[in-house]
Amino acid sequence: MKRCLTCKKLLTLDNFTKNNKTKDKLAYHCRTCRNKKEKIVWKKHYAKHKDRINKRKRELHKKESYKIRDREYKLKYNYNISIEQYENLHNNQHHKCLICNRKEVLFVDHDHKTGKVRGLLCSFCNMLLGYLEKHNINSKNIDDYLKHNKGV
Repeated sequence: MKRCLTCKKLLTLDNFTKNNKTKDKLAYHCRTCRNKKEKIVWKKHYAKHKDRINKRKRELHKKESYKIRDREYKLKYNYNISIEQYENLHNNQHHKCLICNRKEVLFVDHDHKTGKVRGLLCSFCNMLLGYLEKHNINSKNIDDYLKHNKGV
């Protein structure tokens, strides 16, 4: 147990970040207090340098190399696939969504339990599939409902 110097609460050690300069190798302030302080510091810094920060962000996002690197990173980090693998999927599907067969911007569909990529879907089908999986709704239940409930 350790006491935070800011809020004065006695907290477990996992509430403190590492700091090799202190005796116990832990920060003087708990994570919550530290985050509050950093948020205030960042807001002041951003207010002071807002124009410069936003200008730099706009310039960076305009660069084509940034867009490619960002896309490469997101595909690798989120789905563990390369741009080449994405392009192969895209070409094998004839640039169409696997569910509705529309030619739209395609997003990577993956199994949240295993992390494996299943294919590419349009935004609507990807969100619909995610919703159905999250709430354990299967297509048989939907088919049964539609067959037995034709309307009043």
